[in-house]
Amino acid sequence: MSIFFQNLQNAQKLLLNSFQSQNVFYRKFTTRLRQGRFAKKRSRFANRFGKINVVALDEIVQPQKVPIERHVNIELEGVQSTLSRQVISSILDRFARDPNIKELAATQNITKNIFQKAFQSFRLNCCSGPNPPTSLDPCLQVIFSDIIKYDHSVDQIYPYFLRHAHKVFPHLERINELRVISDLTHPHDWYPVAREIHRKIIFHAGPTNSGKTYEALEAFKKAKSGMYCGPLRLLAFEIYERVNKDGIPCDMVTGEQRLFAHDSETPAAHCTYTAEMLPVDDRRDICVIDEIQMLRDNDRGAAWSRALLGVAADEVHLCGEEAAIDLVIRLLDPIGEHVDIRKYERKGELVVIDTHGLRNLSAIQDGDCIIHFNKDSIIKTARQLKHEYGKEAAIIFGDLPPETKREQIEKFNDPEDPCKVLLATDAIGMGINLNIKRVIFTTLMPDGQIFPAYFVSQIAGRAGRFASRYCKGEVMTFLDEDSRLLGRLMREPIQPIAQAGISPSFEAIELFSMHLPHCSLAQLLDIFASISSVSEDFFSCSHAKIRDLAMLIEHIPLSLKDRYIFCLCPIKDNGCAFINTSYLMLVRRYSEGNAITIKFIKYLIKDEMRIADNLDRLKILSAVYDILYGYLWLSYRFEGYFPDRDLVRELQVECGHLINKSILLMISKDYSKKYVRQLPIKSEKEGRKIFLRIEENRETIKKQEETVRKRFGSNGFENSFRFVVDKLKK
Repeated sequence: MSIFFQNLQNAQKLLLNSFQSQNVFYRKFTTRLRQGRFAKKRSRFANRFGKINVVALDEIVQPQKVPIERHVNIELEGVQSTLSRQVISSILDRFARDPNIKELAATQNITKNIFQKAFQSFRLNCCSGPNPPTSLDPCLQVIFSDIIKYDHSVDQIYPYFLRHAHKVFPHLERINELRVISDLTHPHDWYPVAREIHRKIIFHAGPTNSGKTYEALEAFKKAKSGMYCGPLRLLAFEIYERVNKDGIPCDMVTGEQRLFAHDSETPAAHCTYTAEMLPVDDRRDICVIDEIQMLRDNDRGAAWSRALLGVAADEVHLCGEEAAIDLVIRLLDPIGEHVDIRKYERKGELVVIDTHGLRNLSAIQDGDCIIHFNKDSIIKTARQLKHEYGKEAAIIFGDLPPETKREQIEKFNDPEDPCKVLLATDAIGMGINLNIKRVIFTTLMPDGQIFPAYFVSQIAGRAGRFASRYCKGEVMTFLDEDSRLLGRLMREPIQPIAQAGISPSFEAIELFSMHLPHCSLAQLLDIFASISSVSEDFFSCSHAKIRDLAMLIEHIPLSLKDRYIFCLCPIKDNGCAFINTSYLMLVRRYSEGNAITIKFIKYLIKDEMRIADNLDRLKILSAVYDILYGYLWLSYRFEGYFPDRDLVRELQVECGHLINKSILLMISKDYSKKYVRQLPIKSEKEGRKIFLRIEENRETIKKQEETVRKRFGSNGFENSFRFVVDKLKK
């Protein structure tokens, strides 16, 4: 009998290693990854400036159901054959409370949360069935008997618990390999072509309107070959036009468009790119990376990190805020590249008016730019300016097509044009050259969150463009109560950027999927984010947009690579059902092996291609433009399946004209003082009058509704007399 126990104890010592070496079939994770489950809905500005919350791995994975095994009771000499459920439960309780057990489990990547879930399943497996249980493993029966009789340690149960935990959480067996794949601490090694060059790095640092980008572009034009990398399609196009106008052949490459100085067969030596499209394996003499402070952006920062570390150019010119200097030096130190810093001062004076606000639209002057943070208020302000004060206004917001933005910019900048006022969102903050005299903020804290100082300074800096008719710029607020806050933000020193964004490559995600073959792309992204490691100079960029699209098309059969490309497509979720439905139809048609032709696209959008007379209709029209943009973007990735690029581009231009006409129509609508204004109220007295008027109307409507109900009955009221109430409300 002693030999039996000795062999049993030896077997117990070997169980841990044997369990780890088993090649258990990898079961699919049962996750609760449904849109919005783990991430709370936050505003656009909270997402832009807020810290990214990474969900812990043990919150993502859920325990698998393990079938309960039934065993025949084996009577062994010296072993208690019948163990009651109460006894087993008591022993397992001691096991679960033992801190040494939890420490040992932690070394096997079993967190407290996973330990608790695995233990619940293990206990159920041991105690299920009749009393006494018949599901207890005979080996465990021996161990439990020894614990009762000889007061052996409960840690002898651990190997069996570990085996069960691996069944309940299959990812535990591969966690070390997954951590190696998700190690993002050495991004410098991802770019072998750039590492073959000892690059010369020049940082042109300064505020808006300091001439820093001009100096870098002069070097760009003098070089034999070069690349320009910027944040906006509009900016890439502006540089493309300017360089070609100066007699230097230059191409342009953005996500959805290619423009050539000659033709596609003879590419020019110079080319402008949006940041995400910059090739890191092309050798050039020079590369200009504009708005380098975008390294800190939660969504797009990884594109600037990739450009900085990976571009294969002999000379790299960085343009941006001084706040990025220290971070750039830290990022380039490990590869031995020196940073030559050239600082620039603002060329024109910028006056901060922090004693009062504009207060009233009657105080608007030529050259003013009013900054709003939603389209609704922009349209209403433009309507009021036109009908009450006879002033034409140009409009710029993020969802506008680039062609429409360009028209509005030219209209505002043209001294001969009657349009002298600009209404814009923060879309003017980067790179767009505008002849602005005053920047006026309608608010500094939409959604209750105060803007960072660097964000306010960048927009304010658009006032007073050098060598324009407004060399001296001013910045102020609309409301008096915001003026002191503006002064504080403008005086506040810009904090150095602490970290740069980083994202995994598709190759890393693909390797991940080989270890987790049954996981969806959304699950892979979440698990990758939860266990990835980055150095202290980097942060993991948000993958929320990719994940949302992955959830949308999860049920459509696609290869991982194709699915990933479709999820990178830069369509915007503007809350319109049309865009999600249309995109699903495009992806499904591709998955079925059918080409997406112009005929199909026209069928898709035929009911929506008309002038909009309200913001809801404008949102749908913008969604149509976005779908057409997505088609063009995909046509460069799946050319055989998206063959009608030129025809769709014509359709997109037509859609852009409809958006422009829609905005003009909405502005031209009759403006009546009977309607309550949605603009900042001129005074407390006026605000009180409006409030009382609303309350009086509400009481009148309520009384009329009650009268109709009494006369005609409540059942037919909603259907037969709704028009009466609607008329009263109007």
